[in-house]
Amino acid sequence: MKTLGVVIVYFLIPLFFLKGWLWPFSFTVIWFSLRFGALPLIPLAVFLDGFFGHFYSLPILSIIAVIGAFAVESIRPLLSNFRFPKL
Repeated sequence: MKTLGVVIVYFLIPLFFLKGWLWPFSFTVIWFSLRFGALPLIPLAVFLDGFFGHFYSLPILSIIAVIGAFAVESIRPLLSNFRFPKL
């Protein structure tokens, strides 16, 4: 069941982007990145840049995806070891 949920969310991300629903897109991308890793989002960003024909100019979504993947993958270990201080 976990795999089905990942696949459904992975297909919802481009749907939100193509519909122009930026708030659900942003929250879904952040949640997916922190929960399952940001590396699967890089091919999705390349696909969306190709869909809009941005390879003839600057593929900004792909660049943001690569930078975001490096940022998320460096932050994830810090968040998994985070403990609230005892009062």
